[in-house]
Formats: sequence, C-alpha cells, structure tokens
Amino acid sequence: MSIYNELNNLNLEIEEFDELSHFEQKKWARRIQKKLKPKKRHNLKVITVAVLMLAAIPISFYLSEPLVADQPHVGGTIEEFVNQVSPPDYSAYKVQVGETAENEYGKLTVNEIMLDAGRILISSTFEPAAGVEFSYREHLLGNAKLNGQDISYPSGGQSIDEPGNAFTIYSEFDVYDLPESQDFQLELEINRVLRSEVDPEIIQNPWTFTLNLPGEQMKSHVQEIQLDQTVTLYDGRKVELEKLAVGPASVLVIFDATGLEDSFRLKINSGNESVIDIKTDGVSEDSLSMIRYWFEGDIPEEFILTPYDELNEVKLGDEIIISP
Repeated sequence: MSIYNELNNLNLEIEEFDELSHFEQKKWARRIQKKLKPKKRHNLKVITVAVLMLAAIPISFYLSEPLVADQPHVGGTIEEFVNQVSPPDYSAYKVQVGETAENEYGKLTVNEIMLDAGRILISSTFEPAAGVEFSYREHLLGNAKLNGQDISYPSGGQSIDEPGNAFTIYSEFDVYDLPESQDFQLELEINRVLRSEVDPEIIQNPWTFTLNLPGEQMKSHVQEIQLDQTVTLYDGRKVELEKLAVGPASVLVIFDATGLEDSFRLKINSGNESVIDIKTDGVSEDSLSMIRYWFEGDIPEEFILTPYDELNEVKLGDEIIISP
C-alpha cells in the first residue's frame, strides 16, 4: 500500500484539539504569507547554463557547504505592534538601528525605535542560542536611560514567534520629560527574562546597547501641551489636568484625580466629534493618573475632554476644549 492510501485511510480524532484563537490565526497567517512569496520567472537559456555550471562542481561541495547561505532574521515592525490587523505607516517617524549584541542566551538585534506620546517604542529580533528555551509567552525586560535619565518605569511589551527560531521583541519605555538637547543617547540593558508571573530570571551577562539617535528629528513628531488646569466637577470635587501629548500612534492625557472613584475617566473626542475610544489606563512614575488613547491620522484642530464615570456612564463635568 502506498503512503498516499495510508494517509487517505487515516482516522484522526480532532475533538482533542482546541480551535485556534483569533490572535493565533493571525500569527499563523503571517508565517504562511512569508513562506508563499511569488517566484520569479527565469529565462530557459539562463537555467540551462546554470545547470551545466553546477554539474562541473565537485560533489564534495554539496557534502560540506549549505546550498543557501544563512539569512539574517527580520522581525516585525513597530506598525504591527500598534495594529496587527491593519498596520499604519510610520516610516517617516521611525529610526532604523540594526545593532546586535550577543551572550549565552543568543543574539538580540535592535531594529527600529520610534518616539510616541510619553513613550519610546522599540522593535528587536531575538535569536535564541542552541539549547535556550523561549516562547511567545515569555518576555525580555530591562532598564533604559535617555541622556542619562532613568526611563525604566514598567511599561508595555510583547513577544511574537517568527519563522526560523526567532522572535520579535517589542519594548515600551515611558518617558514623560524629553531632554532639551538636539541629540538623544539611549542606553539599553536587557537583563531579565520573564517566564511566568513570579520573579523574572536574571541574565548575568545582559545585552547592552548605547544608541545615538536624532533627538530633534524624533521630537518634531511629538507635540506636548502643558495644561496645568484645574477642572471643577458638578459635585464640587476637582481634577488637575497636567499634560496632553500627541504622537504618531497615540494621545496621552496625564492628570491628578486623587480622591475620585477608580471609575473616573476622561473621554476624548476630536473636533469632528469622532470618538477616539481605544484606550489603556495606567499610573505615571509621579503617581499621576494617565490615559492613553490610540490615535491614527492627522492631528485635529482641537480635542474635547469630558469627565465621566465609566462604571455608571454618567457625565461628571463640563467639556474641556484643548487646541494643540
């Protein structure tokens, strides 16, 4: 019986396998799409000459050398970190780096860096060394300094499985006060592996990078508005608006809502009343509240902030209009 008949008659129990999540489907789609690249057509005369040339090469060549040279792994882009489904184009805002460091865990290459509202986004490629176990559920953590100022306050990140035993590593460092100098020096030390919710594994020989970046160019794409404004709510309580920052990928609002319920939020609309409703909440290093709204497109002429109770869906104060 041929192997094809055996496969045709094979009974496979599929009930034990779970359906892929939406994220896993997207990940496999990306991997398959990279494999299925269109092949170029070759002239028949060129192919014939190539075959004759290969025939003249001693057979020992095939036993000692690979037919295809190893190619460097290229990780995901910052655009895919922001929006995997429909990535925007940040080519005008990103800085291409391409620096590699290596230790017993493997190679880490910093690919791209972009300054956004109140944060620095970094895309890197991690190639584990032989015998090193790593998966997309694990994360590389570290410390960072921008012009000597510590910006290592915990922020976001993600690991993406790529073909060929490689991973895209996304890192996000909060930076609320940008240096005034024209040039940036970013110092990175990636020194921990987070494998679970417990204490991370310490890397004794961390990856280190000292990157000189065009600070003036990067700052030109981020607009910061110092608000220093007190807002009185309908019930007499007060909220201190500190700062609003607008970057290529998001809008960040920093405020002090001490004494208010956890459900207090600032809803944000642009001047054309379209709601920017994809947001993440957090606390800054100064214990101030902050809300980041994902944002795409041109900066509008004004933003409208509305204090409200997210839990009870109740408006708590008058609208505040801010013009960038």
